[in-house]
Amino acid sequence: MAGEYPGMHNKLDRTCAYRLIEETLGLPKSEVGDNLDSHRNLHLDWLRKKFKGCKKREKLDTTKHKARTYLLYMIGCVMCPDKTCNRVGVHHLHLLRDVENLPSICWRNGVLAHLFKELTPATRCGTKSFIGCSTLLHAWIFMHFPGLGRFGYQESFREPMPMICKYTSTALERGQREALVVLRERIDDLPLSDVA
Repeated sequence: MAGEYPGMHNKLDRTCAYRLIEETLGLPKSEVGDNLDSHRNLHLDWLRKKFKGCKKREKLDTTKHKARTYLLYMIGCVMCPDKTCNRVGVHHLHLLRDVENLPSICWRNGVLAHLFKELTPATRCGTKSFIGCSTLLHAWIFMHFPGLGRFGYQESFREPMPMICKYTSTALERGQREALVVLRERIDDLPLSDVA
């Protein structure tokens, strides 16, 4: 795989967290205020307000700050959401320091590691949901269980589009409960030879 996914330091003290926020996002401690919680997480709603409204002729530093803010927001919402679905760890800012280096980071490794970490507790009895990149999980299911028949193929798919763009959802005409029963029966009856 091209690129690397550097290890993230999620053990920041409060002073280092404020310093990292100011360095990467251009926001002083006074502006961050209560939006940094005791676990060194930032509120996603607050971040969204910070990158909103880019002007055409802003300074390069301001543009980089807003780009990092947006990327941090995307990490917290899509790539590595936490259980609250409302916060993102400041430690991710280590990855966003050098904007020019972002294409060399292997984001898929970090997203996949986060997904695996979050799927582990989801296997426990009584668990009703999981936190993680569900789009990645859907793509994996579509690729490895083609016999389930709950999706179609997108004719317009071309490489290097994301793999999830290859599939389209085919809605069943039954209620959700009946659809779930049908899906479970299909999984139970799935022969090993139909698993890609």
